Amino acid sequence: MFAQFLLRDIRTNRHRPGADYQTGLLYHNGRPKPAAQAFKLPLFASAADAPDGSRGLVLYGGVRPGQGRQIVRVQRRVAGTDMWMPVATVGESCDESTGGFVTDADGFFRRTAAWEGPGEYRLGWEHGGAVEFGPALAVAERSIIDG
Repeated sequence: MFAQFLLRDIRTNRHRPGADYQTGLLYHNGRPKPAAQAFKLPLFASAADAPDGSRGLVLYGGVRPGQGRQIVRVQRRVAGTDMWMPVATVGESCDESTGGFVTDADGFFRRTAAWEGPGEYRLGWEHGGAVEFGPALAVAERSIIDG
């Protein structure tokens, strides 16, 4: 659960810095805070054990404000580089080269993928002829959903 009180922060009192409780996704001048992109393209990724004992990656995510089915992709950073590679997920694909797939009608998805070890993942949203990426998410070897 996350309590979100304001979209935009209020202007602070310069005579009492820190006296105002700032909860917005935008600074008072409208500039986005780092968390704004994570709210637009939420991604949860976790290592998990399947019933057969194999290891996998569980992915949940979505697009806001996505209306209808959206084309998305998940990528994994190549260790020690700035290069990102597509993650092949289980389910129907709309682009094998990028790993692109389609969300549900509300803009959200749940997919699984092969476990490739700890690393960083990000969600990409294809729209307007470009791909917009959310922030990188670190995934560890063990997770809270492991039994």
